[in-house]
Amino acid sequence: MSNTMRRTVTVSLALPLAATAIACSSSKPAVCSDASALKTQLQNLGSSGSSPNKLTAIRNDLQAARVDLTQLKNSAKDEFANEISVFNNALTGAEAAVNTAASSPTAGNVANTAVAAKNVVDSGRALTAAVDDKC
Repeated sequence: MSNTMRRTVTVSLALPLAATAIACSSSKPAVCSDASALKTQLQNLGSSGSSPNKLTAIRNDLQAARVDLTQLKNSAKDEFANEISVFNNALTGAEAAVNTAASSPTAGNVANTAVAAKNVVDSGRALTAAVDDKC
């Protein structure tokens, strides 16, 4: 086979493969972008810290994470049900802890908020890692 013929064959074989790779990367399921949004929110929550002055910021971060969870759950349909349930339970617990700390800002209640927020971050990371494995 001549050198020119080899190049032609190589290029003609490479173009469909490159097109397939581009098509696959641009057609990720919506759950992938939803998981990415949740990751960003988890970073915000993880950096909030915990003090009576930051309870509003933590509450806002939890509300935003709840919105992201709803979107991810709708996109995932029945997939990731276990991880979604664990994350939802952690989120519910953290919301309750923030409400308790807001109404009675004792050191113990504020500390409970920090623990609950960490549980949200940890379970959210597990959820987004499971989704990332599919993306």
